[in-house]
Amino acid sequence: MKSVLNAHADKAKEILASIASQFQRDYNQIRPGMNQFPHQDFMRPTSIGNYLSSLDDYAEKIYGIQTGVLWPKIWQILDENDRKSISSIKLNIHVCLNLSVLLSIGFILVGLDALEQSSIVISNNLSWQVNWKSILILVLILLFIRISYALALSYTSGFKEKIEILIDLKKSDFLSKIGIKVNSSYEERKIFKYLNDSYIFQQELPFIKYE
Repeated sequence: MKSVLNAHADKAKEILASIASQFQRDYNQIRPGMNQFPHQDFMRPTSIGNYLSSLDDYAEKIYGIQTGVLWPKIWQILDENDRKSISSIKLNIHVCLNLSVLLSIGFILVGLDALEQSSIVISNNLSWQVNWKSILILVLILLFIRISYALALSYTSGFKEKIEILIDLKKSDFLSKIGIKVNSSYEERKIFKYLNDSYIFQQELPFIKYE
């Protein structure tokens, strides 16, 4: 009886090990894509919203400090080229999104006009004709909406990556600016965690000496 139980136990261990191995393989495959999305509590209904929400999580996940708290301080020590690059990307995002909104309004107006023309034909018992002009305009508007939103999404992705890279590159420079020296990434994370919880740090820091 004992030998039978041992055999079943060994078999169960093999099955559990196989499941754990498969889970690890699947996790390793999807892990790179998970970094593009925020925590599930902060998921947004659009891709652009998820990119920006994921950016909010970035610094806290890695350095223990909220991106919204650290980034304004990093911005103050950036050189002119980096600032111009970020401002340009933000402008492109706004232009593409505004264009998408305007095109959507145009799509609605053209669609309403086409419906109105159809109702006139039906109410007057006129012969039905396909309004190819309106259909073509609607198709073109949809195409341009898709293109403008895709561009906005691409710019947002680039914006997110740019901010993350600058945080990685400039975080140590910022600590040096305020007179803090660190000897390891562990020590750096502890300092950022402390600063994140500090009310004073979340205010303006006029004592930073900028070059």
